[in-house]
Amino acid sequence: MSFSRLSFSLPSSPLLSSSLLLSSLRASSLLTSALLPPSFGFPSRFLLSAVLLSAVLQSAVLIAVILLAAVLLSVVKLKENIVDATPKLADMMQVRIRNYNLIGNTTKQIGVVAQELETVFPGMIDETPDRDAEGNDLGTTTKSVKYSVFVPMLIKAIQELKAEFDAYKASHP
Repeated sequence: MSFSRLSFSLPSSPLLSSSLLLSSLRASSLLTSALLPPSFGFPSRFLLSAVLLSAVLQSAVLIAVILLAAVLLSVVKLKENIVDATPKLADMMQVRIRNYNLIGNTTKQIGVVAQELETVFPGMIDETPDRDAEGNDLGTTTKSVKYSVFVPMLIKAIQELKAEFDAYKASHP
């Protein structure tokens, strides 16, 4: 199913909107206080607070849209051919979990390498064309991982492990 064919709107709720705005204002105020000493004047503090508020609001809206999309796409009315998933444990055991840092950044991260994961789960990889600042196609692509797809696979693998453990317990009282 293509996301571009789905259409939905966020519910309009004054309570939700004012709550989000109030939380964002508090967060930007706290960040401003933490980042700028009191010796900085009002214009500097106000400008930083406005920038931080914008960033916090954008992040909150993005998270809300992602969560809403996940909820909407999980309803039965959008699905057909529903059957139990095939076993995933053996395949999950082939996934290499790696420590790494992004080029130009020393922050250590944990995750997978798209090209490695693609050999086990090709459907978990997206590929997008690389574009320059003007939007021109550079003729190369970048692969990314659909991490949200890991969740149901991990649940399935845990269920398999639990069944194996229960069978072992039953045969070894």
